[in-house]
Amino acid sequence: MRSRFDFKPGGKPRILPENHRAVVNGEPLFTSRVFSARDLARILIPGEMNSKIGGLWEKGWRGTRIVTLSLPERSTCPRSCEQWRSCYGNRQRFTIRVRPDEHLIPKLEAEIGILLSRFSRISVRLHQLGDFFDEGYARFWVDQVRRRPGLHCFGFTAWPKSTPIGKIIDDASREWDRFKVRFSGAEGERSTEVMEAAPRGRHADGAITCPAETGDTPKCESCGLCLTTTKKIIFALH
Repeated sequence: MRSRFDFKPGGKPRILPENHRAVVNGEPLFTSRVFSARDLARILIPGEMNSKIGGLWEKGWRGTRIVTLSLPERSTCPRSCEQWRSCYGNRQRFTIRVRPDEHLIPKLEAEIGILLSRFSRISVRLHQLGDFFDEGYARFWVDQVRRRPGLHCFGFTAWPKSTPIGKIIDDASREWDRFKVRFSGAEGERSTEVMEAAPRGRHADGAITCPAETGDTPKCESCGLCLTTTKKIIFALH
């Protein structure tokens, strides 16, 4: 019997029409799944609850625990995002999104401290859904990594490097040490691209298709490619 925590590569994307409420208003498709951190028992979710990611790195940050954070897609993202209408959050009916209100940062600080008291190292996926919603929030994560030696962050942003938020993330990611955030839809190192039918393996320009999406590795935790290389990673539209 297949576990609901087993990742199955592929999946048909759900592309919303241009006049759809979520597209026009810049909000999630499933607005009923947005909650304040005040009303949630926890907001940093164990990675093993995500069928693709997994809970413990086997490569890259080997032995480091993985947790994920989801914010409301579109409402925290730049409208320039190439996946504005096709965001994979359109298929995430049950994922809990944390509202970026005054309760978010205190809750994050508390949970990071608790997790680091239990595990020597944790890594936070920024973000399973959503993006860095303002400069202060981006600086929060950069400062947390600098202050807490056991904290690692990885993920993606649709903010261009030329924007104030993008510059903060770019400066922090340049060392490619404990803060590794890639730029979606960008060119060059530390970037990602989405393709409708991404071929397996390495591309002519040196980019690499995500092995977890092609079935060449079971999950992110057993791959670590996003951590171990700065080459562009290609993902399938899903």
